[in-house]
Amino acid sequence: MSAARRDRWRWIETGVVLAIHDRQLAEHGGADGIRDRSAVDGDKRTAWVAGRVFLAVWLRSRLRD
Repeated sequence: MSAARRDRWRWIETGVVLAIHDRQLAEHGGADGIRDRSAVDGDKRTAWVAGRVFLAVWLRSRLRD
């Protein structure tokens, strides 16, 4: 794997995280909306799922190289 490829950052787009948040609220309930960069409700569940998505994307990129 080249150094440039290895050092490339991979981010989860904001829209994906907001969709994860909406899905978590739909499945588990809670108040809708975002305030002060954190969700009104469901922020821990959203962070957990977003972290898993990030790791899955990262791992897949490593396995391809």
